[in-house]
Amino acid sequence: MQNQNKVMSMTEAISKFVNDGDLLYLPWGAPGAPAGAVHEIIRQDKRDLNIISMANSGWIDPIFYGKQVKSIITGWVGTELVGLAQLFRRKVQRGELQIEDYTNFHIGMMLWGGRANIPFIPVPIERGSDILRQKGFLGDRKYSIVRCPFTGKETVILPTYQPDIGIIHAQRTDRQGNAQTWGAHVDFKSEIQLSCKKIIVTVEEIVDDDIITHDPDRTIVPGFKVCAVVEEPWSAHPEAMYGHYDNDLAYRIFYEHSTYDDQKAKEWMDEWVYGVRDRNQYIAHYIERFGYEKLMRLKPKPFYSGSVNYSRPLPEVF
Repeated sequence: MQNQNKVMSMTEAISKFVNDGDLLYLPWGAPGAPAGAVHEIIRQDKRDLNIISMANSGWIDPIFYGKQVKSIITGWVGTELVGLAQLFRRKVQRGELQIEDYTNFHIGMMLWGGRANIPFIPVPIERGSDILRQKGFLGDRKYSIVRCPFTGKETVILPTYQPDIGIIHAQRTDRQGNAQTWGAHVDFKSEIQLSCKKIIVTVEEIVDDDIITHDPDRTIVPGFKVCAVVEEPWSAHPEAMYGHYDNDLAYRIFYEHSTYDDQKAKEWMDEWVYGVRDRNQYIAHYIERFGYEKLMRLKPKPFYSGSVNYSRPLPEVF
């Protein structure tokens, strides 16, 4: 059977595979935030999404502007710069967003359990933790306590999840969706994202099959889990993408200052999300506003890793 070409535009991928009411997995995004996909979800006005995600930085915050998100299971939405993300914070304070709070580790384990196709997973939680004392929209379905059949000790178990769709951003993939990344894997990427029923992969570049097969250890998503491949450079901005661009700290501060109240937030959304057609126009507008040199300062200098020989011959045995 011939390999399937899954390459399409971001507009087509979001339209075809993200549905109202879906349980959507979004990664931490450090690095590799699918910010471009989030902006397209907003432009297409997808509604009543339920998000499950570990700690997220401010790149995800625009999705809380309108009525895109009904609920979120997470450990944190904010930045190390100013604390809680502003749009997210106001949604919670106004009672317009259902939220369930866990630690990053617990969410990772719940998704890992979904990948393993088990209905629940035991986890260590201190009995005095607010994780157990405070319940959100899940109510009694947030956790349960059972007696371990082997030790007799009471054990906390959490539900597991298999998101309808997951969106990740990586450095490269082939046309079938065998995606590769390098750098710190800070959010169990190669494990928990495989819990998703379908995955949209957005990348900095699409490469030939032989590049992927000649460096197999970098593959974090196999093509058979992928429903769409989108080549969209700068799609993680303002987050970093190892080997392509650094964290745009100045722009992140600019965004935070643009969301301190509803009017400023509307102006930012009209300019940077609704006011551009796609990521190409977003970057073109960035250059228009801040200059090409500022964008290019985010590009890192070359720094190559050592090569690996996957076919080193065995020594002769006499």
